[in-house]
Amino acid sequence: MYEIVETASEVKWNGTKVKPIITLKDKYAYAHIVMDDGCYVLLIYKDGDSYKPTSWWFPEAIEAVQLHNQG
Repeated sequence: MYEIVETASEVKWNGTKVKPIITLKDKYAYAHIVMDDGCYVLLIYKDGDSYKPTSWWFPEAIEAVQLHNQG
């Protein structure tokens, strides 16, 4: 189960460094939510220090965005 943790300062996505608005962690890996062109993108761990987008949003990620928008 993913939990919201302190937001990472930056992560690599497509060879570019981006600043996540939300960072989540479970016992295996991190996931980051970033904004791209006004849309939320969920990045999951790929390899090394890189992340890749996924179209499958787990419930904790959806809840994190809802909480972020309320705050």
